[in-house]
Amino acid sequence: MLEAPTLSGPPVTEDGVTTISGSVPIVIRGTVEGSAIVSFTLALGVDGAPNTGAGGFVFEGSIAGRVGTLEATLDNWVAGGDAAFTSAHFEMVPGSGTGDLSNLVEYQGMVQREETREVPVGIAFGTYRFTGDSSPSEVKAEEEPKDLSKYSIAELFAMEAAGEISEDELAAELERRN
Repeated sequence: MLEAPTLSGPPVTEDGVTTISGSVPIVIRGTVEGSAIVSFTLALGVDGAPNTGAGGFVFEGSIAGRVGTLEATLDNWVAGGDAAFTSAHFEMVPGSGTGDLSNLVEYQGMVQREETREVPVGIAFGTYRFTGDSSPSEVKAEEEPKDLSKYSIAELFAMEAAGEISEDELAAELERRN
């Protein structure tokens, strides 16, 4: 995530349910490389319950090296609450691809983020398929590289052992410190 969400107005309460709407820019790397503006409407949870809602995003970048833009919907969005975990299903709006993504016929999956860390960890996984592909390929994407500068070397090794950062991320941070 690049920055905190920007709300499009004040919270609205109707029939005892408070909702918020807004947007947030994100950067993605992996099989999918680029940026997106995510727009959302969430019903706020009470007493530790998560926020729930839906939204969408406009993506600009590349999928498997093919450059273009696309639109996607987000549904089954669950965010925050006592678990401090966010997840949502995403699916490309049919026919929304431009450039090299104009022949993308499938792009869908899940996004998940753990919100308890000072630097949240997020992933996206699912499938994509271009016209002529015999079967879908896997999406492998992560959010913008993590800022690991605030962690001690011991914490970095523990994070790598727990699978929270990759061996490459550990090596890159250690090299940056030399």
